[in-house]
Amino acid sequence: MIKTVQLVHEYPVTADRLWQVATDWASFVEATKGLISFRGLPDEPIHKGQIIKSEVSIFGLLPYFSWTMEIRECDPERHLMKSHEYGGSVKLWDHTIKIDKTETGSGLTDTIILDAGYQTPIYAWWARLNYGRRHKPRLKLLGLA
Repeated sequence: MIKTVQLVHEYPVTADRLWQVATDWASFVEATKGLISFRGLPDEPIHKGQIIKSEVSIFGLLPYFSWTMEIRECDPERHLMKSHEYGGSVKLWDHTIKIDKTETGSGLTDTIILDAGYQTPIYAWWARLNYGRRHKPRLKLLGLA
């Protein structure tokens, strides 16, 4: 069973500035604090062709499980990043970040296509929570809160 989740958040900053925060590993860890704990994230900047084999714990409380992220596209000029991810019971987690200029700054669209078998509805709920809760920490990282 495949589901698509899409969230859009607006920020009163340039697309370039939002891209810097959205694709920075340290900012990612900060934005997901309390939701996800990672082991094994890289120190190098995100780039096309990167394969990250890490471990993930939901809420930092549940047992860690293997998680793989393959960065299939990372284009700073177009503000577009696409990853293919999987691990645990998740067979498919394709994530696209697209940042577009808006009248008031820029908009970040997260699109997640996921398949976790019979657990897909639970993971779709998790995706909405996970990506939705990143907005406030991003505002802080952008110096807006």
